[in-house]
Amino acid sequence: MAGEDISMESSKLKHRKMDRDDRCDGISNLPDAVLLHILSFLPMRDAVRTVMVPGFRYLWTSIRDLSFDHCAYHDCNEEDPAFKVDDRFVNFIDHVLTLHENPTIDWFRLSLNYAAEVCADDPQYQDGATKETRKSNKIDTWINFAVRRKVKFLDLNFLACTRKLPNNLYMLPSIVLSCSYLVELTLASCVVEPVGQVQLRSLRKLFMKQIDLTDKKLANILSGSPLLKELSLEDCDGLCEPKFCSGPSIEELNLEECGSLKKLDLTRSDIKHLTIDHSQHLELICPNVKILDIAGCLTYVKVTNMPSLVDTSICFSHYVRYSHEEFSEFRLLLEKLSCSPYFMPCDLCMLVLTMWELINHPCPSFTWKHVTLHLQLRKWYLPGICNLLRNSHLLETLAIYVYTGRIDNESEVAEQGWKPAFEFNGFSYWSSVDGAFPCLEHQLKHVKIYGSVIEPDVIELIEFLLKNAQILEKMEISTKKTLQRTRSTYMFSSDVGPPSKDYCTSDALLEFSQKLLSFPRALTRAVIHLG
Repeated sequence: MAGEDISMESSKLKHRKMDRDDRCDGISNLPDAVLLHILSFLPMRDAVRTVMVPGFRYLWTSIRDLSFDHCAYHDCNEEDPAFKVDDRFVNFIDHVLTLHENPTIDWFRLSLNYAAEVCADDPQYQDGATKETRKSNKIDTWINFAVRRKVKFLDLNFLACTRKLPNNLYMLPSIVLSCSYLVELTLASCVVEPVGQVQLRSLRKLFMKQIDLTDKKLANILSGSPLLKELSLEDCDGLCEPKFCSGPSIEELNLEECGSLKKLDLTRSDIKHLTIDHSQHLELICPNVKILDIAGCLTYVKVTNMPSLVDTSICFSHYVRYSHEEFSEFRLLLEKLSCSPYFMPCDLCMLVLTMWELINHPCPSFTWKHVTLHLQLRKWYLPGICNLLRNSHLLETLAIYVYTGRIDNESEVAEQGWKPAFEFNGFSYWSSVDGAFPCLEHQLKHVKIYGSVIEPDVIELIEFLLKNAQILEKMEISTKKTLQRTRSTYMFSSDVGPPSKDYCTSDALLEFSQKLLSFPRALTRAVIHLG
């Protein structure tokens, strides 16, 4: 009997252990499709290491996303520009591509500083070939693999974590420009020379960075990309007056620091969204563009014929200096862009309006209906907001996202001679404002103020608007909402988020809400929503 009891107890323990193992290793019972999806979220090296995990084994050889980044093998702060590519990196790529079994792949990413030496000591290259040839041939084999596997998304970055271009650039194989399966193509720091006819029949997105282009070369690429929807060019020299016809159905064009660009005529194109960051003189002709995001040295930009504009944002990417004569071209730009119903200026643009307000400089009348501001509401921005309200006669909606943090622009203002020239008392600024505000009398219906709303300057602005907006229907105030649409890479350099948890305590919000209720309202039925 004792033996039977021991046997039964042993059997129970065994079953319990098996049940526990099953629970702990439940992942092994998942379908391969689910396991492959899990692998797609792992770095490539970690995905390969799952060969040691029961249930995965060699499943990694079927993954459809292949990503190889040399930054995982070296210190990105390395100061020596002549470092070598780690042999482990090269061997790892060769190993993965040799064992990979899936006949097709979706993604192939390669990030590698081409200035580094590749496979310098590989015995298979002891044939007198130069290091440059060895390097190029090795990369060619990797790219050819991706093209043969009908890759859909190809990302080749030959600059990687460095900023300095290599003396010799990698020559992109012509096979890439005839890959009819490509849907998205990203190229950085290589030579692109179309040979024969470009055949990117499925391509919808093309991004090129630090690649020398000519107007003719770009036209050749576009002519072979009939389905292209989005084109992005960054730091691509050689373009002067590129032609965009209605052939490729491009809807979105992004241009950043293409220094040789002189004129952009989109009259014959169907481009609806244009983002451009430029620091040289540039003429823009874009009658069909509906959304325009423009940044850089705005005083150098001349725009003509823009009747279709619906949504516009502008951003200085250089500091505003005290010289009101310098902004005559900027005034003309604002006049041209005021036809856009939606408008989003940057904080430096508001400083220009501040300057105009303080010196009583003539300001154009703006016809935009919806304005979004993103500011640290400090002393130097108050006259700018006043100027905008005074001259935006048709303004119906005003949204202000207020953030706290370093006041970089105010220090710049002080350094550039603004402070002695325009010194004024910012305390209780709105109580001293006079003059007519047509939008407050006849148009402004909605006000939205988000972020750090309990700052003294913000509270004074709220009081001013409630007291003077005579047809205001609703004012929405929230400490939680933040600006979602950061359209241009230079639009907002600060890391913007909601105020810290201890910023708006319950006591502070209670005091704030009591102040709101005590403020007089021009229209008593105006709704205040505090969230």
